[in-house]
Amino acid sequence: MTGSTANQTLTINGSGFAPGAAVNLTYSGGTVLHPTIVSVTSTQIVVTVNAGTTARTWTVQVANSADQQFQRGQPDGNRACGAAGDCVAKSETR
Repeated sequence: MTGSTANQTLTINGSGFAPGAAVNLTYSGGTVLHPTIVSVTSTQIVVTVNAGTTARTWTVQVANSADQQFQRGQPDGNRACGAAGDCVAKSETR
């Protein structure tokens, strides 16, 4: 993602996603962003987010329902894992 003050589209690829999934975006020392969910399939979540213009490394967290707690994924390259064990390849610097 390039720096921008406008909303941008972020596509999260993985597996095991379910309707009602929620996404948190975080960075070290920052607040949690709750992007707008555009679509959810079992292998992909599309969100829009206004992440600002400062370059940061972002962590993506996914929970498949409100009943599941968000948890930080274990470091694995650029992967983050949600509470249900569904992993996404999205910890990126923008």
